[in-house]
Amino acid sequence: MIDDGMLESESIRVKHLDKEDIESLGWEHKLHGFSEDGDTTFDKFQKRNYFMIHEDDGFIIIWFENQSSITSFRGTVRNKSELKKILKQIGV
Repeated sequence: MIDDGMLESESIRVKHLDKEDIESLGWEHKLHGFSEDGDTTFDKFQKRNYFMIHEDDGFIIIWFENQSSITSFRGTVRNKSELKKILKQIGV
């Protein structure tokens, strides 16, 4: 049974998505860089023909690269659990 007092006084923290989380899902780290304005850092990853850009604010772009690159996902992902769900939904 859960103590209601504990729920009110304690906060639950979820670890934000980072490079190690993405690599643990089978993605290979390819590049670390900075945006043109220098305000944002990003990491680029690859898994087969899929590529992912992960910005330090949690924004992610995933695309499939062939003759015409197709964006599969564009949005904010806060943690590894969310990323796993998205990858499953887009078939990666």
